[in-house]
Amino acid sequence: MSRPDPLRILCIEDEADFRTELVEELEALGYQAFGAESGEAGLAVLEALPPASVSCVICDVMLPGLSGLEMVSRLRAHPAVLKSAPVLLLTALVGREDMLSGLRAGADDYLLKPVDLTLLQVTLENRLQRLEDMRQAGAPAGLEVSPDVLRQLSRRETEVLALLGKGKRSGEIARDLTISEHTVRQYTKELYRKLRITSRVDAARIAIGLNLA
Repeated sequence: MSRPDPLRILCIEDEADFRTELVEELEALGYQAFGAESGEAGLAVLEALPPASVSCVICDVMLPGLSGLEMVSRLRAHPAVLKSAPVLLLTALVGREDMLSGLRAGADDYLLKPVDLTLLQVTLENRLQRLEDMRQAGAPAGLEVSPDVLRQLSRRETEVLALLGKGKRSGEIARDLTISEHTVRQYTKELYRKLRITSRVDAARIAIGLNLA
């Protein structure tokens, strides 16, 4: 998508080589990227930036000092970060409870390390474009799904969404709802289409935001 002014992205990563690679890759894609080696250093970078000027934050979960999970709420509250800015967490391994903790803290997505830079690029473009689409449609900041779309969900789709929000897998959802795994996958596919999302993490974040999980 076209960007007349470079969007600012903050990268908080304690591995120096990867942090440098990440910043260089983002700048090559046309973003203005800032690197920080810790949560505290990331907050210091934000203090030097104008209000509402950071469009996205990429943050490692395992950091010296403040952890990535502890950083999420601070990032969300910082005046330099747009209220609707995506927060992407990087992690070498994520379990269900870790993922839910991050989403409840306000993170938007997880990317597994080592990070596939092409996947990172696509994730960024999709999230930032979705936010722009919702802004133009007049949707409230921080909610990427309009009320009209939510009203289109069937009762069963809403039930599946709620269980995805609890981190449940297809087999568990099938048992809870007494339906087949194939049927769960069909409902999940339909949810992805209606909500314009591409992953279970997206679905879980939406469910948590709507207090379904």
